[in-house]
Amino acid sequence: MLSGSVFDSAVTPVTSNLVGNGIDAGGLIVGFRKVMPLFKVAENLVDNGDGTFDFVNHGTGVMFLPSGMAYYNNAPSGIPAYSPLIFKFEIYQSFDNDYDGDGVPSHKEDLNGDGEFFVDLDNADADDDTDGDGIPDYVDSDDDGDGVLTINEDLNNDGDPTNDIGPNGIPRYLDPEATESNV
Repeated sequence: MLSGSVFDSAVTPVTSNLVGNGIDAGGLIVGFRKVMPLFKVAENLVDNGDGTFDFVNHGTGVMFLPSGMAYYNNAPSGIPAYSPLIFKFEIYQSFDNDYDGDGVPSHKEDLNGDGEFFVDLDNADADDDTDGDGIPDYVDSDDDGDGVLTINEDLNNDGDPTNDIGPNGIPRYLDPEATESNV
């Protein structure tokens, strides 16, 4: 906080989930979701031979967040409502999550690129729900609602449904008229 109070810290690496799993929420505050992907991870991991490791050229940053990008008026205990926050962090590693197991990493299912992964019923242009079933694509195993699981629309079986493009130029997993399956 701007007062210098420490409200969260760790001396050992912690695992953080940027967007949550779409079921029981979770995930980090908006500011983290938007900024963390911009930082690099370590280039290499060196085993020191004594049970310790060093991360080479990892990402280090400081982030100043206005309350609207943090907790706003819904702050957890110990943080006053409407508080701007300051974070110092180091990023050692990152991993791609695929919450729905469809072969498309969850971060690639932000179709409009706004950094949010949720259904917006008031604004279709801000929506990440291809088939309009109310389930965001990153937790929807059939993104286009054609009855063929997204993972089965990976026709070349390379583990990546995003590069299987139909004759109309639309990736098959996002095209409800492309119902060919690899099973």
